[in-house]
Amino acid sequence: MIIPENKTTFNAEDTCQVLGNNTVLLIGDSTMQQFFTTLVHLLINCHTQLVFEHSDTLVGRAYGRMNRGKKWADCVRQHKPDIVIVTVGAHIYTDDDDSFMGIVHEVLYDMQHMQQESNSSLKFAWKTQSPGGCTKDIQFPTNPVEAAQKFNFSDKSYYKDVYNWWQFYNRDLLLLSTLQEFDITSIDMRMLYSRSDAHPSSQSGREIMKGVIDS
Repeated sequence: MIIPENKTTFNAEDTCQVLGNNTVLLIGDSTMQQFFTTLVHLLINCHTQLVFEHSDTLVGRAYGRMNRGKKWADCVRQHKPDIVIVTVGAHIYTDDDDSFMGIVHEVLYDMQHMQQESNSSLKFAWKTQSPGGCTKDIQFPTNPVEAAQKFNFSDKSYYKDVYNWWQFYNRDLLLLSTLQEFDITSIDMRMLYSRSDAHPSSQSGREIMKGVIDS
């Protein structure tokens, strides 16, 4: 979300004013779709300037989970937006971080090339992953580091069926560090770890998911 200069809180009308005639393309998995839906409801006066494209892995290759949607670069060429926001993670289902960071670097290099082609008019941002799961706690610590530790997805064998939630936080730290190196804007969603219902879902009927997801 855009917080205009000299403002400390989000205001939908001010945000639409700052956005002007620019269009925003959001690309990612179902968590990005939820983010997009939230923005559309908040920015009612300019919601038609927001577009979502589904891309589970951004690069169009399977990493152990679903690989729905187009390659992120194809989405950009199709829609020709002014601002692009991407995210990736839940479908990058590997035990190490190499595949995840390989995708991050691949996309970032493509972003650099696109900026050169568009004479730097195209702007990019990368959203960190929305935390997965929910807990029985009503309130979580306001400090996201402390809150993330409370999720404590330590039993990896149990969480193997829930989209590698236990890897999200550390991978976000790797991502944020890399974005600084490439001078790409980050949309840091780690404050959501302070909510115990971080990831809404409709899959509560699955036995493995009981007690760890929203219904």
